[in-house]
Amino acid sequence: MNLKTPNILKVVAFSLPLVSLHAQDAISLDDFTQKKHDLKNNGMIVLTTWASANIISGAAYFSTKSPQEKYFYEMNCAWGIVNLAIAIPSLLSKKPLYKSKFKVLEDQRKKEKVFLINAGLDLVYVAGGFALKEVAKNQTDNDKKAMFSGFGNSVILQGAALFALDISMTTLHYRNHKKYLNKIIENTEIGLGPNRLNLRIYF
Repeated sequence: MNLKTPNILKVVAFSLPLVSLHAQDAISLDDFTQKKHDLKNNGMIVLTTWASANIISGAAYFSTKSPQEKYFYEMNCAWGIVNLAIAIPSLLSKKPLYKSKFKVLEDQRKKEKVFLINAGLDLVYVAGGFALKEVAKNQTDNDKKAMFSGFGNSVILQGAALFALDISMTTLHYRNHKKYLNKIIENTEIGLGPNRLNLRIYF
């Protein structure tokens, strides 16, 4: 609908619909932000569980007699410690508060890109693991052979697991974005001309 107002009433005419829209958007934005926060927490719980499992399983280092397996469990434990150091602070972080739906959109796109970039790096880790196994084949020293092979197997495993997590998080955040955030962005449009305030709400 179009509202034509005298100049002296323009501020009032502009402010009233914005107050109503802001209240509606605040609820919608809060709902989306909560979903976004929950997705992040779920991902960090998975990462924490995986990291803890690697650290605990590292105890097998002391029971196995295979040098290759010792290096495998040693590397897994190291990855677990690093992943735990990343996951716990993120898991304990509070839900962000947004005043603008466009700021939410900007942050959402950055998060999706980060997960996608991380997924690409995970594939590099997997390739690096296979490279270590190839290096192991050319070693004449048995300890170095076991080290490169054990480390290589661990890096392949860790890279594959992180790839599965990052791809899942990318997909889930993208779907959440398309399902909820796009509707918040697209359902309202406000325009201001020299003598006219345009307010459009799409249902």
